[in-house]
Amino acid sequence: LLAALLAHRIYWGEWSLSLGEQLIVVLVTLLSLLVFPKFGVYRNDRGATSIFAEARALSGVWALVIATLTVCLFLNKAGADFSRMWIGLWSAGAWAGFVSGRILLRFALRWMRMQGYNVRRAVVVGEGEFARIVAQRLTHSAWIGIDVVGHFSERTSNETVVSYLGPLSALAAYVDANDIDQVWVVMPLRDEERVQYLLHELRYSTVDIRYVPDLFAFKLLNHSISEVEGLPVMDLSTSPMTPLNRIVKRLEDQVLASLILLAIAPL
Repeated sequence: LLAALLAHRIYWGEWSLSLGEQLIVVLVTLLSLLVFPKFGVYRNDRGATSIFAEARALSGVWALVIATLTVCLFLNKAGADFSRMWIGLWSAGAWAGFVSGRILLRFALRWMRMQGYNVRRAVVVGEGEFARIVAQRLTHSAWIGIDVVGHFSERTSNETVVSYLGPLSALAAYVDANDIDQVWVVMPLRDEERVQYLLHELRYSTVDIRYVPDLFAFKLLNHSISEVEGLPVMDLSTSPMTPLNRIVKRLEDQVLASLILLAIAPL
């Protein structure tokens, strides 16, 4: 809304919008409120997404909204009734406001969380080297806003950087009594029975249960997590050699080989 007013002031020299322009602004606002949540723009991930990925997603969704507006104006033969320069300035200004606002919000939230505000209390469940790595990263990344109060495992030795709180059987009672917000389950894929046991024990709890599978044992290079037709897919190995990348790689090899051949020809 502010970007629409500023663009109108810059281009037309006045703040007041005509009735048609007001209707356009209301249409875009309502469309944004419908589309943005569908693409996860308002998802709070506490650092799970980089600012560049967030800006890219936000840019794509905003471009979709503006494209929809353009199609609506074209189909209603109303494009000539509105200034394309005003709509262009409005689109660019809103995009700049979205991205800069997200950056400022991230810095503000990081500062708040490092000061102890907006913090989620969490426990780590698991043992071994990977559980220690997860607890260490969460503890040392104060800007995420996750306070790891301790860890549960069947071993009594303190293998992580946080205090040992007890075996898995004591987890549910501790979560209910200590206002825990998140439970990070750090176990290898073969521990399906223990994961099912934890889910059963926490079935009446409102905590967020986050499962971190131990993939270090596989020594993977090109792994990722994706979604196909609503199915969660763990890509253990994905090849970067797409058809386009194969062409680029082939051209690169030939160009470099030719240059090297010219360089060593005198020898």
